[in-house]
Amino acid sequence: VTPFAVYFAAQAVAAIPLPRQLASRQAGAWLATATLAGISLLHVVDLSSAVGDARAFNDSGKVQDGPEAPYAQAAFTAIRTYTHQDDVVAFFKVRTLTFYTGRRGVQSDDLTIVRQRADYFMMRRNSTYSQPLVTDRAAAEMSWTEVWSDDSWVLWRVPLYESG
Repeated sequence: VTPFAVYFAAQAVAAIPLPRQLASRQAGAWLATATLAGISLLHVVDLSSAVGDARAFNDSGKVQDGPEAPYAQAAFTAIRTYTHQDDVVAFFKVRTLTFYTGRRGVQSDDLTIVRQRADYFMMRRNSTYSQPLVTDRAAAEMSWTEVWSDDSWVLWRVPLYESG
């Protein structure tokens, strides 16, 4: 986003109406060029440090937190193992779920929607980011059963929803 914003800001500076004697020398264009050159110089100075940090992280063997992290892959393995191909799984990142498991999914932080549309709910423990946080007690009250769990995740079996 930043490069586009800088580009359009430079275009705006270059288009500023100037008095005739400055306009004939294209002062706006030179001012925009000088601004872009200064910003580019600041980024070039910082670039070697950023590249060094990225190389150090890669060389350490760590995996950036995300769907390739071992704890996330454990959840996807559990979904592939304990659910059927035509089951709908509620998950806080549904496109990622579908990509890694081939399962259809639903994404909602509204518990009613999860109960209405999902056969299973893969819940990240201690997180309310784009998902409802369901306690063991609340799950028991809704007749949910724990199919699989580890320190990071719980896979709940969601029974057929009956409104009322």
